[in-house]
Amino acid sequence: MLLMLRGRGRLQSVPAPLRPLVQWPLDLLRRTAGRLRSSLRRLAPRRIRRTLTWLAQVFGRHRQLRRADGLCVAIDVDPLYLPLTGVGWYLRLVLEELRDEPDLHLRLYGPWLQGLSADAPQPSRPLPEGAAIDLVAHPLDDDLTLPPAWQNRLLRLLQPLLVRYDRNQVVFAPNFIVPRRLRLARGRLVVTVHDLAMRKFPWTLSEGTRALLDADLDAAIRRADRIVTPSHTVRGEIVEDGLFAAAAVHAVPHGPGHLGHAGDARQADLPPPLRGVGGEAVPYALHVGTIEPRKNLGLLLDVWEGAVGGSPRGEGSVALPRLVWCGGVGWKSDELLRRAEAGVDAGWLVRPGYVDDATLRRLYVDALCLVMPSLYEGFGLPLVEAMVSGTPVLCSDIPVFREVAGEAALLLPVDDPEAWRSAIGRLASEPGLRRQLAEAGRRRVAGLDWRRSAAETLRVWRLASASTGGAVESP
Repeated sequence: MLLMLRGRGRLQSVPAPLRPLVQWPLDLLRRTAGRLRSSLRRLAPRRIRRTLTWLAQVFGRHRQLRRADGLCVAIDVDPLYLPLTGVGWYLRLVLEELRDEPDLHLRLYGPWLQGLSADAPQPSRPLPEGAAIDLVAHPLDDDLTLPPAWQNRLLRLLQPLLVRYDRNQVVFAPNFIVPRRLRLARGRLVVTVHDLAMRKFPWTLSEGTRALLDADLDAAIRRADRIVTPSHTVRGEIVEDGLFAAAAVHAVPHGPGHLGHAGDARQADLPPPLRGVGGEAVPYALHVGTIEPRKNLGLLLDVWEGAVGGSPRGEGSVALPRLVWCGGVGWKSDELLRRAEAGVDAGWLVRPGYVDDATLRRLYVDALCLVMPSLYEGFGLPLVEAMVSGTPVLCSDIPVFREVAGEAALLLPVDDPEAWRSAIGRLASEPGLRRQLAEAGRRRVAGLDWRRSAAETLRVWRLASASTGGAVESP
């Protein structure tokens, strides 16, 4: 009967109240028939042959990887598919320095194996290219027995086995978390542990996030052969806490940020609230980083709210400049954002959010100073980027900032708003002090070099690949 009623015209003979009951099975039959026809077309002999050829190409590609000479390193590049922050820039800049290294194969394993096709997730910036770099991915084909979505699912299912088959000598996790696709991989594991915030300051994270990071850290440490840290401070924490053998933990300091020299900074425009007469910058203090508890931004709000509210600032002090928060919104930040909104409304706080590199460079160059009151860090890239830009730095008196900045910054208590208010006032009123800190900062960062960082990372990989599980060579 249903077949006799095919077509909208024949439904007119069905009583109106019954038409929805008849229309539904008709639509189901049409959809099922359409899917069946599509499936039958995908089983055509031509498509079966193309599918077998595609599978042969996939496995052939991995046979080629397996036979490569030289040091082969499997690298998790998930951080390059997110908005680039400290970890992403660290990985990218190390890869750029090593991209043409002889006898080295940097195999990039991303969140997808379908390559950089238009419908695949894209990295936040084009991936580095060079003789040593190989993005391990496969093109999808719409003319196979499997539709592209199923091809991608098949590749993701097979990816851990394919990576294992590739026979890499080293597996590198640049943010200590080893993703599923690399957990079956052969090769010595090298992980970078940027900080121990989840253990040193657990209250700055949600309980769920802290527990996951703690478990990931334990898993990485159990399997790792070598650990890289961005500072001697973090290396010392790992060793002192008994997490890993001292001889297998290597401090490899970062280079001087990702902005390079700020000579062309004036080509970018400042956000409108910071433009004075003639487009020149009005005085402002700059903070660069995610809005989250570990950055201790509540202290900065205390400093400016106290000044606006008429808190005594000491004889000879001056009014504070504007405060600029540059960066995204993180976790456990609701109260900070509520207070920040009041500052924006009052005109003393400017929040441009994420900005492009040119604008960030301009913000550094024109700032009265960088203010970085963090409770804890693993290195502090904004600190060195400010120094490269000739911007004076005020930062918290914590071990890693003492290591990175030394005497080239004003080190201040993490819990004393009055000390910060006084120091900012001094910088605003003493050009000589600003010049002194700017010159000291440039000298301090002159010794930081991404090429050196990359070479030292490569040395750690080679040590790991040569390891036989016995005595470990000292860093």
